Amino acid sequence: MKQFIVALSLVVLVTLAASAQDDPLPDSVSQAYLAYENAMAAQDYVAASEAARAAWQAARDERIDAGLIGILAENYGNLALRRGLPEEAYPAWRSAAEISDRLRASQTERATRWYQASLSAFANGDIRDARQCSLRASRSVGGREDSVAPSLAGDIHYMVALSSGQLGRLRTMSGHAALALEAFEASGRSPDRVLANAHYLAGVGQYFEGERLDALYNFHISRSMFASVEAAGADTDNVRTTTAWIQLARGAATAEDRALVDARIAASAYPETGAHPSWSDREGANIYDVDAVVAGTRAQPRYPVRAAEAGIDGIVVVRFDVTESGRTDSATVVAAAPGGVFDDETLQAVASWRYEPAQIGGQAVRRVGLLTQFQFTMCELPTAWQCRMQSEAEAEADAE
Repeated sequence: MKQFIVALSLVVLVTLAASAQDDPLPDSVSQAYLAYENAMAAQDYVAASEAARAAWQAARDERIDAGLIGILAENYGNLALRRGLPEEAYPAWRSAAEISDRLRASQTERATRWYQASLSAFANGDIRDARQCSLRASRSVGGREDSVAPSLAGDIHYMVALSSGQLGRLRTMSGHAALALEAFEASGRSPDRVLANAHYLAGVGQYFEGERLDALYNFHISRSMFASVEAAGADTDNVRTTTAWIQLARGAATAEDRALVDARIAASAYPETGAHPSWSDREGANIYDVDAVVAGTRAQPRYPVRAAEAGIDGIVVVRFDVTESGRTDSATVVAAAPGGVFDDETLQAVASWRYEPAQIGGQAVRRVGLLTQFQFTMCELPTAWQCRMQSEAEAEADAE
C-alpha cells in the first residue's frame, strides 16, 4: 500500500506542474505548492504536509479549477495518512473523491480516491463513513474498458466486507468478501493477513446464510493462512477463532460432506492436512455437536433493542461446559459478528440452560468444550436469496 501511495504522489507532482504552466496559479497557491515540492524533495514530510494543506486551502479560497483542487486535496490526504493523521486525511480524500465524481473522472481515479477516503475513515474509527466510502468506491469497479486493477478491486471489496461486518450488515459482508477473494485470486495476491481475513469474513457470511460447506472450506483456508503469516504460528487468537468455527461446522456436517470439504482443501493452493496435528477437528468432530446432549431447557437470547432498531444482524458462537448436575458452566463467546453487540444476551440465555446430565457407565460426567451458535436477523423474507437482494438494496441506499 505504501508503494502505491508514493507512486501516486509522483504522478500528482507532474500533473499539477504541467497544469500550472498552461494556466498560472494564484500566488497564494503557487507559493504554498512550491514549498510543498521543496519539502518533498528534502523528505521533510511534516513541512510538506503543512504546505500541502496550505496549498489546498488557498486553492479552495481562490476557487481555481476543480481538478487542481482535487489534486491538491489528494496531496494532503496522502501526507496526512503517512503521518498517522486519519482525521485530517479523511476530509481531504473525500473532497478529492467528490470532485472526481463531479468531473466524471476515470474509474480508477474515482475508485482510488473513495477507497483512500474509506481507509482514512476506518483508521479514525468512523466505521459508517468507511463503509459508505468503500461502497461508493465499489461502484467504480469493473464494467468498462478503464476498469480498475484486480488488486485495487480486491482491497475495495475487502473494505466493504470489513466495515459491513462491524456494523452487522452480514449479507453485504458475505457478498463483498466473495468478490474480494475473486479479485485477489485474479491479482495473484500472496497469503497475508488481509487475504486470510477475507476468507474468514466470507466463511462467517456463508455460515450465516446457510452455505455451511463453503463456509467450512473458507474457515480452513483462513486458519491455514493465519498460521503461516502470524509470528506465533498455530497458537494465535485468529487461529483459535477459526478453529472454533471449524469445529462447529464439522460437527454439524455429515461424514460425506466433511470428506468433500477435505478433498477440496487438499486440492487448493493452501492445503493444511497434517500441517498442525494439534488441530483436533478432523477425527470425532461430532463431539462438538451440542445436540448430542439432551436438552431440558434451552431459552433463546433476546434481540437487543438497539440492535433491532438499527436493523443489525449478527451471529455468535459460544463454548461452554455441562456439569454433572446438568447446568451450564464456563460459557464464553469465542466468535461474534459484529463483536460485542449480542454477547451479553447470548451468555445470559446459555446460563439459564439445563440438560439431562451425560452418563458413562451409569455415572454422570461433565461435558466440556461444547459449541453452539446463535443467529440474529431482522430479515423476515422467506429465503436467503431474497434477504440478500434486500441487503444489496440497503447497501446502495447507504452509499448515497
